[in-house]
Amino acid sequence: MKRLNLAVLTMTAALAAAVASDFRTLEDLKNIDGFDKMMERGQIRAVFDPQFTPANKASLPDNAWVIGVAHEGVAKAYAINMMNRCEVVNDAWGDKPVLISWSPLAQAASAFSRTVNGKTLEFESSGALMHGAHVLQDTESDSFWSVVADEAVGGPMQGAKLARLPIVEKTTWSAWKARNPGTSVMTLSDISFISENPYDGYYKSPKTYKPVKKPDRRLDDKMPIFGFVHKGKPYAISFQGSAGGWKGKAGKDAVFFFRPPRSNLYQSTYAYVLGGANLKKKGDAWADKSKGAFDPIQGVFENGEALARIGGADMYWHVWSKTQGKAKILNPPRKKRKQFDAPKEMTTNADDLTKRN
Repeated sequence: MKRLNLAVLTMTAALAAAVASDFRTLEDLKNIDGFDKMMERGQIRAVFDPQFTPANKASLPDNAWVIGVAHEGVAKAYAINMMNRCEVVNDAWGDKPVLISWSPLAQAASAFSRTVNGKTLEFESSGALMHGAHVLQDTESDSFWSVVADEAVGGPMQGAKLARLPIVEKTTWSAWKARNPGTSVMTLSDISFISENPYDGYYKSPKTYKPVKKPDRRLDDKMPIFGFVHKGKPYAISFQGSAGGWKGKAGKDAVFFFRPPRSNLYQSTYAYVLGGANLKKKGDAWADKSKGAFDPIQGVFENGEALARIGGADMYWHVWSKTQGKAKILNPPRKKRKQFDAPKEMTTNADDLTKRN
């Protein structure tokens, strides 16, 4: 009987080892379309112990663009030009560990829980891109994580999911602190703002960082979109499609998307599930007959009721379409643009945005 048990244990261990090694390695990932190893792991240094300063002591100009996060009653801001330097912040809200991710070439800001399968992970840049969005690695298992697919695409944790948190907003510093006067700002070496942005030229160019193989021609490769997955199905709506607000359906659910009509590329798209709300447009505003006027930035009706946010992210079409496959396009443009018009889309309207907020 002891020999039988030993044999069973040996076989079980062998099977476990086989399963554990059945994942993509870095060399395997290099053979996948769209995966590019650009630099060494950790060359872009992630933040593991973020430091913050109160808003009244921060040196940000009012028109600086920030990634704002309001969660668990606490508001924090991360200047985008600062995030260009680190891209990944391992933060926490109380005892809840949170990952703040900024992928400059994809123009995508996201937040995720750092608790995966009951374990708290820490993340850093792997030095690789997948379809233009950065790929992360955790320091515990060295697995590779796509911030657009929301899962591990290689390494021992391959297939494990990241829980996306719909709490991220890209906006101006003036707008953010006006709505969150108790906010703090992340600092790096006691610095909270850097004026230079090395990606400005890229954002104004019609070219992707490298040619896209077999692109989805329904939209221009670098058309800015809001991409999201709803009940297992991927969707996208272009910035033009949500300008001024658009109400429609994702599957059987009524949804609403909003962008200020003349907003900067950095400005977030606000996305909600309508539930039983019946939004109607009146002039430039939206309202529900029984709930009152709707604030599309705050997601709150005049009577205090709030809509549920949709978890997703703004990014370029080629990043989303190559990662998620055949996404359904909501409110598609009536005709394809004849030329790239990023300079117009990039126009900063900080004053107009502040008024709307």
